Amino acid sequence: MRRNQYVVVVVLLVMMILVGFASVPAQAQYSDSIDDSTDDVDYWRVTDNEYEWKENVERPDIDIVRASIEKSGGDIQVELEVKGSVRNESELWYTISLEDEEGEAYNIHIGQSMYGGTCHLGYPNGGKTLDEQNYSGFGTSTFTVSFSLDEVGNPASLEITSVGTYDWLEAENQGEYYYDEAEPGTSTSGSSDGPSSGSFPVDVAKWGMLCIALAVIIPILIIVLIVVVIVKVIGGEDEGQEPQKRYQQPPPGQQGQQQQQQPPSGQQQQNQPPPPGDQSDQTPPPPDNESDKEW
Repeated sequence: MRRNQYVVVVVLLVMMILVGFASVPAQAQYSDSIDDSTDDVDYWRVTDNEYEWKENVERPDIDIVRASIEKSGGDIQVELEVKGSVRNESELWYTISLEDEEGEAYNIHIGQSMYGGTCHLGYPNGGKTLDEQNYSGFGTSTFTVSFSLDEVGNPASLEITSVGTYDWLEAENQGEYYYDEAEPGTSTSGSSDGPSSGSFPVDVAKWGMLCIALAVIIPILIIVLIVVVIVKVIGGEDEGQEPQKRYQQPPPGQQGQQQQQQPPSGQQQQNQPPPPGDQSDQTPPPPDNESDKEW
């Protein structure tokens, strides 16, 4: 009975701890970045009869170096850095793709040929061309875009999923362009077609959430283990004490039988052998001498 009570107490304690941690709101995450090696621009040309492909081409104005996102007050600030300069020309196209905690996409397009404006923000169920006060950096290596969380639906988190830059060439009856792309974990260098050995992108937000989860789960497991050990120790003591109490006194029926089996005190004394001292009186006399028999 006691053990069942202890188990109920343990279950209630664990449920209270879990509910307490579950009621703590998750911390919003708006900090993320992607790094990309330079001199890794690709070239593609295709016509009706032939095609051409080149890797690691020099094209600094679309060569991605880094993209990042940060929160400042109630606004989100996104930056794109290239090796050369971000140019406001019709043939150039810069895009940054974001994603929230539910997998919804948010896209920033920079370039005159995109959506009829120089900077356009797309978000779930909407989109708009940003005012000049919301972006800056044409003619420099770093382009900055800012927007309010309220106007995009207040997502709980945003992270960068991909960055792409394109330089389209005007040519008749053929497609020709340069492009560079960067995604988490796909940084490449100009001297190799494979992953770069000089950089190792780390998703800080995901590692942080993993550490928080471990910090919550490990104390709970320790508390449960301690309580289980205490319950086992207390249960073992109770089991060890009950047999002692059970065998200290025989049942009432056996007490009567034991009393009947004991003979009266007088019979016990009669059946007892005499003490060693009394045996000297009962010994037979010694035999007569042979000399007395002759006479």
